[in-house]
Amino acid sequence: MYHRRMKKVLEKLKNEEFKKKVLLKESAFSRKQNMPFEDMVKFMIRDNKKSTSNELIDYFKLTNNIENTITKQAFSFQRQNISYEVFNLLNEEFIKDFYTEENYKTYHGYVVIGTDGTNIEIPNNPKLKEIFGTAKGNKLMKNPPAKASASGFYDCLNNIMLLSEIYKYNQDEKYFLINQIDKLIDLMDNKKLLLVFDRGYVCTELLILLSLKGVKYVFRCPNNTFNEMKTVKTKDEIIEIAVTKSKTSKFKTLNKKEYIDTKIRTRLVSIELETEEIEYLMTNLDVEEIQYSEMKDLYFKRWNIEKSFEILKNKLQIENIGARTENGVKQEFYACILLYNFLEDIKNQMNNDISNNKNNKYQYKINMNILVGTLKKNLIEIINSDLENLDDEIEKLYNQIKRNLIVVKPNRKNPRNKTRTANKHRINHRSSF
Repeated sequence: MYHRRMKKVLEKLKNEEFKKKVLLKESAFSRKQNMPFEDMVKFMIRDNKKSTSNELIDYFKLTNNIENTITKQAFSFQRQNISYEVFNLLNEEFIKDFYTEENYKTYHGYVVIGTDGTNIEIPNNPKLKEIFGTAKGNKLMKNPPAKASASGFYDCLNNIMLLSEIYKYNQDEKYFLINQIDKLIDLMDNKKLLLVFDRGYVCTELLILLSLKGVKYVFRCPNNTFNEMKTVKTKDEIIEIAVTKSKTSKFKTLNKKEYIDTKIRTRLVSIELETEEIEYLMTNLDVEEIQYSEMKDLYFKRWNIEKSFEILKNKLQIENIGARTENGVKQEFYACILLYNFLEDIKNQMNNDISNNKNNKYQYKINMNILVGTLKKNLIEIINSDLENLDDEIEKLYNQIKRNLIVVKPNRKNPRNKTRTANKHRINHRSSF
């Protein structure tokens, strides 16, 4: 099913109405070209992070059209006629199709969504520095490198990046969340949503806003976030947070006057970790919905969004950007997000097939590094094959990947390595393609 979903999504590129939505120049791709609109979009999804010239040679070899290859200059010129929104729209099609299936995972009926942000390296181009900003270096740094920030809403149980955005470096991640919450609700078609946040997100406006939207939340927060937290006497109880004038002064969207002198009723749960540290979770989930004993497990499901950024950066090389314009940078960023969702969809289904195999002595799972490299290598053949041959192409892919399965080791715990490395080529993060 996953491969047919991928093909179905990319079939949208043949739709003339869809094409009109994403072309920045009406006359673009109106004449017959060696690399038409559909091929150019597929090319950007497949991007193996080599030089553009080498990528083009590989692409035209794979499509058996090596005599008609184009120059990198022609490619760079034509790509600027395509809005980066093409990849967001394709991703929306993918997500809508994915959640029409009945077997997607939920937690007590909720889609568990983690949100987090990260910093993204971009090319050191003067225009890009002006648009996205630069790293905050020390005072002696005369030419700080270009940087951008990125955030995402991530389905932590189904491993799908629902929404993402790349924006100006060091902009508050809360802006992304507040600006995109309505879009998330529409995208998920009024499903029951449960957002899980790390430290740094909790604020009065979000507590009010999410409850107004009918969205459940779990915030991890320091014990001094609100004064009312000091009055708590048990591990799980309801508190009322006073909305003062100073708190409303930071509101971005809500009417400040409407909420001054009101109170927010919320649930505060304290959890003791194995390190004997106490963590506080703030939620609008009733105890009847999620018991105290489940809260720790629920919160730690958010960790999957951290792993998603690790895959995007180290395996899909989302920071290895070749474009030198804002539109080009966003094209490569959102194309990588779409490819990531294709990969996770395939991985989830293959893992299900493996776990259902009763002949296996041990529990196995897909090696993501092998999957990335193998799919990238075979992506064009898969998406260009007709439906009759599509299953055969996927079977070949599956057989290659099955030779490199990983044994699942339950209850394995490794201490988190907080030491930053300066090595350019880390042996545990070698490229998968």
